[in-house]
Order: sequence, then structure tokens, then C-alpha cells
Amino acid sequence: MIRRLAVFRSTKLPKQLAAWGLLGFFSGVFGPSTLCAQDASTVSGDQAPRQIKLETLLPMHLASAQEYEFQIESTPPRNLVLQQTPISQWTNMRRSAGQLGHVFVWMDGEEPAVLGTIFSFPWKGELTQRRIVHELHALSPDKLTVSRRAPGVVWQPESGLVRSELPGVQSAITNLARFKIQTRQIVRRFSGHCVGRDGQRWELRVLPTPLMFYPINRPTGSGFGAVVGMMGDVGSDLESGFLIEAVLEPDNQTPQWMFAPIRLTDMETHLQFDRQPIWDSVRSETDTIFHDTPKTYFRFQDKTVPLGAELSDNN
Repeated sequence: MIRRLAVFRSTKLPKQLAAWGLLGFFSGVFGPSTLCAQDASTVSGDQAPRQIKLETLLPMHLASAQEYEFQIESTPPRNLVLQQTPISQWTNMRRSAGQLGHVFVWMDGEEPAVLGTIFSFPWKGELTQRRIVHELHALSPDKLTVSRRAPGVVWQPESGLVRSELPGVQSAITNLARFKIQTRQIVRRFSGHCVGRDGQRWELRVLPTPLMFYPINRPTGSGFGAVVGMMGDVGSDLESGFLIEAVLEPDNQTPQWMFAPIRLTDMETHLQFDRQPIWDSVRSETDTIFHDTPKTYFRFQDKTVPLGAELSDNN
């Protein structure tokens, strides 16, 4: 039987990593979590403009994340908790005159339930006028209720994130260490690409270290999960990703390995597993650049915020 594990806790981002376009991701452990820097091959050569640093924008982006209140629709409802430390930060200097962003996660107890990228770009070419964009994705299998402590657009997901069986994966999982080994082997079998509105194709790369690992303790079963990111050719930001979960149901001896896609782009996206299609996100009347059909993914431009004296203070 898989035992219940303690909630992992986040740590502050090391300053020496803040200059990278992509930070190391949390290699989740259940106890104090640690940051693992990506290999140089996974870090884009894009650099943020000298006038604006990611650390300068973090308070602005965090404030936008703090506006949200999420609940799991259950009896009684469960409130989600925002982790104040982002699990990733990134730059993409080839879109919108330079996008810089942070990736946050809201937790349902020990499990990640919402992934949110808050990023900004120069509005109408002015570096000190930052246009803030929210890009949100449900991770919980249960439906969310969403509210904001600020005026403007409110995301209304129509369902939880559906899991599907991962084909051809059968392995017993007795502990977290074994799950980590299996997950790192499995993610190598994923590939994917995006297609821009101009028809240009961008290959996706699976990041070798998952953003986080987490324990699963649900009425339907227990086990472990991982949030895996995929980086595109354009910049160092996450364009897609997926969940991998191994869940042992009460009456079974072997866990079920499950998969769920995570869309993090306005581009058409295609994922493959063992070179076979496993998920496609193609634009349509209900699957738009702003949301997917069940609205488990939602993206919108929120507001323009000026930057002032902090620019000179952080340079």
C-alpha cells in the first residue's frame, strides 16, 4: 500500500539563477523542496532586456496571481492555496517586443490543482508600460469555482482536467524514488510541436526534470504524480506540458498510469507518445486562441501597469 506523504514546501529562488531566461524547476520532494537547474542545453539563449529584469516584475506578477480565489467543487468546498514562490520564470524576446513571465501553482492539499502563467510585455513599444497577460490551466480532476478580488475577466472552467490511460505503461510503484525513475524514463517517449497562425512549425522539447512531483491521496486511489513541462523553439517559456500519474485503486495490485495534457500557448499544439498521436489542440469555434472547449485552459490580457523608479533601483 502506498502511504500518505507530507506536503512539500517551497523555497526561495536563488539570486544567481534569476538572470537565466529559465530557472531550474522544483524537483518536488515531500519535505522541503529543492531547485534543480536545467542543463545548459535546455536553456534558451534569449536574454531579458537590460532595462527590465524578471526580479523587477515578480511583485507585479505575484500581485496578479494573488487576486484569485479558487475552490474545488466538493462537499464541503476546498480552498486552494497559492504557492508564493513561482515554480518557473522565463523570457521570450521574439514575441510582443519581449515577454517575461512567472509560473505559479495553486495547491489542493498536497496536489497541484491550478497552473498559472502571469507574464507581461511592453505595451505599444513602451518598456515601462507592462501589459499583463493571465494564462491559466486546471490540473485538478474536479471542477473549479473561480473568483477574483479585482474587476475584469473571470475564468469559468466547465470541467476538471480529464485523465487518460497512458498506453503501454505497466509498472509497479512502491515508493516515490521508484516513481521518479519511471517518470524520467517515460517522459523521454514524449514529443510534440506547435503550429503558429502563419503556419510555421515549432518543435517542442520535454524538460528532463519535472516541474514538481506530488503525492496522490484520493477516495478513488493513492499514488504519485508529476507535472512535466515542454519548451518551444521560441524563447524559454513553457508552451505545453502534461501530467503523469500512477494511481493504485483500492482493489488493484498494479497502479494505473495516467496522462493529462497541459496547454500553455495560443498556438495549435500536437503531442506524441512513442511517435503516435496522443493529444491535439486545433483551433475551432470552441477551441480558440483564448480557451479550449471545456475551458480548462484560459488566456486573456488583463491590464496595463506602469513601471517607475524600480527600474533604476534594480539595474
